[in-house]
Amino acid sequence: MKVKKQLIVSVISILFVMTSCDWFEDENYEGFMVSFSNHTSKVYDGVMIIGGFKNGNFVPTDSVEVPQIKLGSGVANPSYFIDKNRWKPNLDKIRKIPSERCYFKLKLSDGRSELIKRYQSSELMSLLLPSEKYFENDYGDLLLVIWDQEITGRAAKEL
Repeated sequence: MKVKKQLIVSVISILFVMTSCDWFEDENYEGFMVSFSNHTSKVYDGVMIIGGFKNGNFVPTDSVEVPQIKLGSGVANPSYFIDKNRWKPNLDKIRKIPSERCYFKLKLSDGRSELIKRYQSSELMSLLLPSEKYFENDYGDLLLVIWDQEITGRAAKEL
């Protein structure tokens, strides 16, 4: 019984020390992570484009390829550009347009190309540019939905 009690005290002590250290602190992730829900009947390759607006026209500034956007959502369609491998477009290019917000466009392999609308709204999805070099953590988590008639999205958190 004495050995069991010592073992429990030792385990609790080790857990206390480990949780008080920086080992388990969340890491900061810079840039965009993109998750898709594809509610069409097609698997797509795509190109994600970021930019701003000038005189009512979308001005693209950076892009990244998105391979194999599968059908469904969640585990069936994993996120792209995760953790330290996030997409880090140059936001200063957007600021120089000048634009205070960034907008997104998705070009799909079947020729479809659309500016992304805000989820459950008719307005375009846009994010206020951060004062930092990149969006960080949840502010850079983009959740996009491909429907037959439109592409919608939102960020997990917005400034």
